[in-house]
Amino acid sequence: MHGMTTSRGPATVLFLVAAVELLIGVGFLIAGTIAVGAALMLGGLLLCWLGMRFNVRAARARALRERGVAGTVDWEFTPSAGAAEIERAVAAPAPVDPAEAARDKAHILATGVSGTVRVLSAEFAGSLDERGRPVYSAQLHIQVEGRDPVAGPAVFAVPLERVSVMRPGGVIPIKADPYDPRKFAADWDRLITP
Repeated sequence: MHGMTTSRGPATVLFLVAAVELLIGVGFLIAGTIAVGAALMLGGLLLCWLGMRFNVRAARARALRERGVAGTVDWEFTPSAGAAEIERAVAAPAPVDPAEAARDKAHILATGVSGTVRVLSAEFAGSLDERGRPVYSAQLHIQVEGRDPVAGPAVFAVPLERVSVMRPGGVIPIKADPYDPRKFAADWDRLITP
């Protein structure tokens, strides 16, 4: 998809310049300078056409922001990074302030939308979080009420008594941000283990 203009500013400028060119072109036509007048009129019409295209792109971008659904990586197209670089990035997430992460999790659990995460694949990342819980690197299928499902990678800590769910097909109840289902918190208290 080509880049979309998100405001009507460029279209307004084009329409103003087009109006000036059209008026000057009419003046040249009345004065008898037909070639110059026709060229200015043609330029004005071209600028009007471009302004309409900018308006259409701005409307599409606005509609996408207002009614669009958050998406994920199209798994058919891989990024330019190699598989090893992607694996390192997933296995070594950016440092997170534990207090901030706890606040975010509490907020999502209190205000989020119910959903589930199905584990597509999971692997122990070889480390423990600050509370001694094993950290897993996983591919997940996220389903939130009222939203299209999304899939993608995640790295998170799992309570020791819940690690049995970290296998393909395991289902974890979650609460998710209503605007971005990729921001979720596992609702471990609702997980029923065998």
